[in-house]
Amino acid sequence: MLRNSLIALANIAGVEKEKFFALIKEQNKTKKWTISPIKLEVKDGEIIDNADQIKEIVEKIKNWKDEQLSIVNLTVEEVEDYIDTVSTVYTWISGTRKNATSAFDAIKKKFTATEKELKEVIDDLKAKREALKEEQYQKHEKVLREFLDTTLKELKGGEDIELQTTLFDDLISNMRKTQILTDKGSLKKSAKDKILSKISEIVEPIKAEREKQKIIQNELDRLEYDTRELMLFDIDSKEDMEAKKAELQKLYDNAPILYPNAQEEAKKALQSKINLIQKNLEVYEAKKDQRHDEELLNSLNRVIDESSIEDLEKALQECREAYPKAKLTSTKNKITTIAEELKSKIAELRAKEVRKAQPAYEVIIEPAPKQEEQKEKEAKEAQKATWLLDELELIDFNILIEHGVKAETEEEAKEVLTAKFSELVRNAKLIRKD
Repeated sequence: MLRNSLIALANIAGVEKEKFFALIKEQNKTKKWTISPIKLEVKDGEIIDNADQIKEIVEKIKNWKDEQLSIVNLTVEEVEDYIDTVSTVYTWISGTRKNATSAFDAIKKKFTATEKELKEVIDDLKAKREALKEEQYQKHEKVLREFLDTTLKELKGGEDIELQTTLFDDLISNMRKTQILTDKGSLKKSAKDKILSKISEIVEPIKAEREKQKIIQNELDRLEYDTRELMLFDIDSKEDMEAKKAELQKLYDNAPILYPNAQEEAKKALQSKINLIQKNLEVYEAKKDQRHDEELLNSLNRVIDESSIEDLEKALQECREAYPKAKLTSTKNKITTIAEELKSKIAELRAKEVRKAQPAYEVIIEPAPKQEEQKEKEAKEAQKATWLLDELELIDFNILIEHGVKAETEEEAKEVLTAKFSELVRNAKLIRKD
């Protein structure tokens, strides 16, 4: 049907059918048309055209196109030829029509409508070509991926290297649009070589990295062997732990020489071992302080004659001597608590002695003493409290400050306590008089 349409156009142009197609194709290139399908003539003062004749030929081409597109085994090459033929006819008709009808708008419109229909035929053929190409590309891709999958499985069996097929998407996307199949439908050697080259490009760095990691692991294994004895340290021996920590530090400092391919990894592993020994040293020191303080507290935990001020004062003095020797704050707090209890018991015993020494209560009305007599009396009262000074000799100045005695020196602290005690005695006597 297409051939008949071309013959009909050749007849209109007055050209031999064998020469027609080559001639119009050549003239389309130069855009200098010496033959044309457009025929115009003036008859009885009216312009006669052959638009209907051209339209009829185009209708036949459209019908032919529909028949071709329904063919199942249509190839891309065949459709390419059809596009070339119809496009050549379209260009010839459109080009010669522009020259022939440029001055006749009404006539021009008759032909342009037909040209539009011919252009749609070309568009349909191009769409078919793209669809056929995609089918062909999918077939190519299937063959490529089958070869790729088989090759990767063989590689995994020999190299045990995991490779994702997505790493080859770009390569396959480009190759699928090329002619990679033989006439028998198998993959060409050139296509196989491209895939093998890509696999090698990806695998070689992986193999190199794997080899590098193997060397690093060998050196780290050697490090573990070198440090095996050093990590068997005695947690109850400070000397043993410090000695082995020093040996590990030497290995750390010489890591670039001893473990050249795994310097960073070796340093990290050695630092971890050093830190472990250091932590055990800290635990040892903490236990040492704890044991020391336990012994200190045990020395204070003796039987005390609570009816004897002398024995209580001796125990209090032992607390004062033990306090600065304590390592832990908790131990110092315990000693302070013991001392407070002892001081309280001593104070109770002294108060009992004072009460025993005082005469029975009598109501005596005395005249107000003179100023000199009053001073003398206060001096005697203060003298009675001299035992307090002896007591203060036994009290640690820091303990006084901790318990709220405001003084800058030890002497000031004693004066403050003596004055307070004297005032207490005076108040007690005034209460009795009242």
